[in-house]
Amino acid sequence: MVGLSDAEKMQPGVLPLMAECYGMLRRPGDAGEAYARASDVDSGNLEYATQAAAWLEKADRKDAAKRYADRAKRLADAAEADK
Repeated sequence: MVGLSDAEKMQPGVLPLMAECYGMLRRPGDAGEAYARASDVDSGNLEYATQAAAWLEKADRKDAAKRYADRAKRLADAAEADK
């Protein structure tokens, strides 16, 4: 899966599968980075930001995890305000 283009990695189902594989390989930082890249490309995607924060936290990359957790909170707050 690492040979896929960035666009292919963002197709439905691909990114979660990649993260799951990285998790099984005990490489949560790689899973976090994959979601972080996706979140940076699609900064309005709550799931990408949430998953980036969660995986980066597992990798003990607290500063990066906080950055994506803050993004996820802003997105969730905006979605709630739109209701």
